[in-house]
Amino acid sequence: MSRAAAGLLLGLLLLAGCAERWAKPGGTAQEFEATRTYCSAGAYQMFPPMPRLVPGSPGYFTPARQVCRNGRCWMQGGVWMPPTVNTVDDNAPGRNQQVRACLFAAGWQPVENEAQAAAITNAPHAIPATAGDPSFVVVNRGRQVLQDVFASPAGEQNWGPDRLGGTALRPGGRAKVQLPGGECRYDLRFVWLNGQAQERRGVDLCAVTELPVR
Repeated sequence: MSRAAAGLLLGLLLLAGCAERWAKPGGTAQEFEATRTYCSAGAYQMFPPMPRLVPGSPGYFTPARQVCRNGRCWMQGGVWMPPTVNTVDDNAPGRNQQVRACLFAAGWQPVENEAQAAAITNAPHAIPATAGDPSFVVVNRGRQVLQDVFASPAGEQNWGPDRLGGTALRPGGRAKVQLPGGECRYDLRFVWLNGQAQERRGVDLCAVTELPVR
């Protein structure tokens, strides 16, 4: 692949909404776009848009000032500007995580620059990311009610949605935590009804089927 072609491919392999670039041994821009479209469609089904209004800028009066021209003076400004609101999508983090997991499962890998993308694309024997099933059964071995379980691919800054779906897990209870195939290493956060929380980082969920917490 020429440098010009590699640059074009790198420019096209952009995940919607962020500057993350992806490459795959032997992958093409057309293949990536088709995979991304498929992954996005599935992610929107799992995490449909959930818009919520949040306060933006507060209301204020514009400064009033006197303007004089040709011997005549008048006041300008002093106009009330109403407050604004913004719309956020509470399901956007979970949807983005699902798209990434789907791309990993299809063999695509995030890259940092053009040289890394070209190296991966031109590597005939490169091994793509291993697809696995990170879903697991969480078992509440503690004495408190387990209120929330969060799971996000290792290194993600956002925990995403509660994987229990708002259902509390009593002591001794079990629940299946369904995660998208692809990535295996996850960061986990468990929140109890009394507010206490426990975090586990970089857990290889593909190597476990049951995870007790207390």
